[in-house]
Amino acid sequence: MKNFSSSVLLLIVVGLVTPLLICISSCHKASPTPCYLHIEPFNITTSYAAQGSTSSKVTDVWVYVNNQNLGAYQLPCNIPVILNNPILNNGKSQIILSAGIMKDGITTMHMQYPFYSSWFDTLTLQEGKTYEMTPKAHYVDSLNFYLKEDFELGSAFNKLLGDTTLVRENKVSNSYEGFYGKLSLDAAHDTVEIISTSSWSLPENTSPVFIEMNYKCDYEFTVGLLSTTSSTATKYWHETFIAKSGWNKVYIDITDAVNELKGTSYQIIIKAGNTYGHITSPTNFYFDNIKLISRK
Repeated sequence: MKNFSSSVLLLIVVGLVTPLLICISSCHKASPTPCYLHIEPFNITTSYAAQGSTSSKVTDVWVYVNNQNLGAYQLPCNIPVILNNPILNNGKSQIILSAGIMKDGITTMHMQYPFYSSWFDTLTLQEGKTYEMTPKAHYVDSLNFYLKEDFELGSAFNKLLGDTTLVRENKVSNSYEGFYGKLSLDAAHDTVEIISTSSWSLPENTSPVFIEMNYKCDYEFTVGLLSTTSSTATKYWHETFIAKSGWNKVYIDITDAVNELKGTSYQIIIKAGNTYGHITSPTNFYFDNIKLISRK
């Protein structure tokens, strides 16, 4: 009787475990082989007369496949795409690449730049293949370029405060693209604020507004706005930039400032000098391709 019970129990256990093992075996599939999108930095083009320099600093790319967001990546990058993803079916896929920047030049604040176009392509993706991409972008339509100062023909800035002023210069050792604007400070001339000679009415209600700028400098400086109404003039200092030995590009987002200040007109202001410490030796600041842009 004992042997019979053991045999029956063994058969029951085998009968229960065998289907489970079969199920586990049938559910286990080999990992899919991805394809890869290898994306090089963006190539930015402009219409120089209407939009100014092609200078840019696109650091990131936002990737969309068949309208699904696959995330943001630092350029250049190599992105795996799994083809058994529900959005893919080994058929033709639409690829959209959008240019990303560092907002206000801050390395932890990344965003898609609203004034650059996205790049589109249609590919038949296959497992194991790598697709090389060098996306292109340009300024989107319906933008207002209030200012495009490249210093080639003059300067759109005057002294507001201080004991020095902006001058135009074109020395090969310092040049970014031909002429540039230069501020020089020293122990006897240790502070300056400059202001745009023109003023502009800027759109509110969250319409994006940006200042673009190329610069290099020996010391800190700050960019801001002079907001004017019928009764007041308010200085708003937006962002301070540290010393850079080589030319740098920044995209300064003043959208929120314009919505909060509610000025009837605005001017760009830049300050440098003893606000940040005592200037004791020759200190130089160089600027080029200053743009003020919004949507129409």
